[in-house]
Amino acid sequence: VSVASGDSLTIPFINQDVPASAVAWYQGGGRNPWQAMTLKNDSATSLPAGSATIYETTTSGPLFSGEAQFPLLPAGDSRLVGFGAEQKVLVDRENRSASAITKVKAIDGMLQVESKLRETTIYRVKNIGVEPRKMVIEQPRGQDWRLVQPKPEEATISGQAWRIRFESDPGKTIEYPVVLERTIADVISIGDLTHDRIEALMAGEIDA
Repeated sequence: VSVASGDSLTIPFINQDVPASAVAWYQGGGRNPWQAMTLKNDSATSLPAGSATIYETTTSGPLFSGEAQFPLLPAGDSRLVGFGAEQKVLVDRENRSASAITKVKAIDGMLQVESKLRETTIYRVKNIGVEPRKMVIEQPRGQDWRLVQPKPEEATISGQAWRIRFESDPGKTIEYPVVLERTIADVISIGDLTHDRIEALMAGEIDA
């Protein structure tokens, strides 16, 4: 390849198709998820990091969709790449908390109280488009919290978040609950128990 003085040239050194799936990727912080793609490198060669320009195939030709920073993609691995706001999907969320005492045991003048905390996040997803959308929701992973709904094997882990996938039908709003649970243990001196604290224990309140 020859390049004249003062000119520049872009040359592709890898030319291959890779499997890609369009998704709406919600990470919190606003109502619109990212337009994103799940890319899988099914070749025998790593794909280097760099900038990427994304086009959507339409009947009138390629349509510019956005730009993204393409991460290093080792052979056999997959990545989620976001490149712009998804205007056809709106996400609202509601957080609910609950707690219950699950076990009380008296040993050597001490009361051992085991409690279960439950955090529920309800995602309300409205698809105002005309096609189904594959959703990817990122739910933060707190220390010692377990994923109860959906089942852990139905989610993947990325850093400090669970990635949860489901589909949103066009023209509809769905509610998708994500439930986390955590078990905690407290030790209370029986001699310190007052009437109010005993009533709180009987009612199942954790702060007894």
